[in-house]
Amino acid sequence: MFAFFVFLFLGLTTYSTTSFAFLSAAEKNGVVIYAYHRIDEPEYPSTNIQYDQFEAHINQLMDGGFNVISLNDAVDAFISGGDIPEKAIVITFEGGHESIMKGAVPLLLKNKLPFTVFVSVDQADWQSNQYLDWDQLNDLSDSGLATIGIHPATYGRMLDYDIAEADKQINRAKSRYRKEMGVEAEYFSYPFGEFSLEIKNLMKKYGIKAAFGQQSGVAYAGSDIYNIPRFAMTENYAGIDRFQLTSNALPLPLSDVSPEDPLLAENPPHIGFTLDKSIKNTANLACFATTEGQTKLEFIGDRVEIRLTEPLSQGRARVNCTMPVGYTDEGQQQWRWFGLLFTLPNDAYLNNDEDSAIITETINDNEDTAAVGE
Repeated sequence: MFAFFVFLFLGLTTYSTTSFAFLSAAEKNGVVIYAYHRIDEPEYPSTNIQYDQFEAHINQLMDGGFNVISLNDAVDAFISGGDIPEKAIVITFEGGHESIMKGAVPLLLKNKLPFTVFVSVDQADWQSNQYLDWDQLNDLSDSGLATIGIHPATYGRMLDYDIAEADKQINRAKSRYRKEMGVEAEYFSYPFGEFSLEIKNLMKKYGIKAAFGQQSGVAYAGSDIYNIPRFAMTENYAGIDRFQLTSNALPLPLSDVSPEDPLLAENPPHIGFTLDKSIKNTANLACFATTEGQTKLEFIGDRVEIRLTEPLSQGRARVNCTMPVGYTDEGQQQWRWFGLLFTLPNDAYLNNDEDSAIITETINDNEDTAAVGE
């Protein structure tokens, strides 16, 4: 990861900053959403965070003038175009792990901070001491601070299913949730942040209000409502410096992202997006790919094309784009931040030449490389 620090700061030391004071409210106010998994389960380092790290994050939010808001308030603002407070934060948990009840949840309840827990209904049915059961989930919901969202019924990679089975997984999760919670599930989280365009299209079919990935970036009113970004928090990426960096990040408003399907049909993909006209000093934009560090960018008016020189890494791969925009009142450098997470099918080829290699499954939940030391 040190290499990416070098890429970033050697490449961008001469930028000219845009004063934060001159940014409009629409440009400033996004929502930083965090995805936590397990608390104090060191045997699962790729999805665990130490309680001391989590407590440090909460202390930073409480002392740093941040506004921790509910997922519902954030999504409603995205949909309606309503006001979002400055320095807005949303806290979410993946997997419905029992370990969050030992430290994280009491700390949130004590400080009256809203949060969301995404669960697999199968694991809730097991009544295992490793996962939250329905009684616990209803108690959390009754607290008035917790929102309960869903994963597919069986927690696992959705790309392992054909579209018919993915449909069944969502339907069963919705039905079971409705029976136990007495209301409709509105929020969905893709396990590992992986999905295809076909799977994303099922969200609207089942009345899902918003769905969440695990690509880095700041959510805002222009975000894809069925692929809202979140910063994953695990031991290796939960230091207070990274937390301060991400908690002060701003959205990078853009549209017309390609490829539309994160399940890649070709590798390397043709990646591009159109920047909002409010974005100035575009020469300061830098994008980083898992496989090659800083990438070449081609600007065609407001359109940015990322020119990869080699295929993306096997399994999952990330591309992150960042842009400096000045400093907070406390002197913290701020970055606009946008990320993409791609998955390659296991039977795909890297390219069409004789040196092609078959993609093999690689899952690394900490693969948050590519930008600002990630």
